[in-house]
Amino acid sequence: MDLRKFKRDRANELQQLNELLVRSVPCCINAHVLVDASHGLWAVSKDHIWAYSLDKLAFRIIPPQQTLPKNLKLPIDVMVSLNIQGICVEENEHCSINSLALDIEVVSLEDGHKRISAWHFDRHIEGESDNPPADSHPHFHFQHGGKKMEEHLAEQVNSILLTAAPRIPFPPMDASLAIDFVLSNFCGADWRKLRGDVAYRHIVKSSQNRLWRPYFKMISNFWESDVQVVQDKSMKFWPNLLT
Repeated sequence: MDLRKFKRDRANELQQLNELLVRSVPCCINAHVLVDASHGLWAVSKDHIWAYSLDKLAFRIIPPQQTLPKNLKLPIDVMVSLNIQGICVEENEHCSINSLALDIEVVSLEDGHKRISAWHFDRHIEGESDNPPADSHPHFHFQHGGKKMEEHLAEQVNSILLTAAPRIPFPPMDASLAIDFVLSNFCGADWRKLRGDVAYRHIVKSSQNRLWRPYFKMISNFWESDVQVVQDKSMKFWPNLLT
């Protein structure tokens, strides 16, 4: 496999995403951070490893329906930050992501008062603790809140209860899949328009094939095999499965 071509393709995808957002998603206010992220791909010392960081890619949007508090007049910002590292491989039957941390922050500054909501998504690293938790800990999972909200809530904990659970299973996301996820939930009109763009579809489908295909195959193997080792691997991705 041509490792330099793999990294070059990923860098080109990030730069194309920048161009697509500038052209078709007016609510994105700093698409250039995708170009900055693309440069990080060449800073990785190991040839077979790819990695990059995305620093607060921001979308300024009208508050969605049923947002609380009600009647917010100013737009809110949805910010996406991502640190990801993986193995250079186009097709793989196993997970090719070594580490992943994605943060989605939703911030309102109405009347000079900062209000925040946040979601954290990451890859569970096995062996981090000698005493693994008894509760469900999927290989890739979403959590509401997390460290992004801890400092902000320090003075408001008397009225809010924030728990680490539930950890919600979800397939791994790189920049293109994270952007697609955010647009689909917060910028529906722009998302539907982009999904008709050939270049955008190619980028997202490429990521889905590299990251989502092995993820869902790993889960579906649970029903296609009676080998305990195979089923155990499936349960790491979806712990609620029962043999």
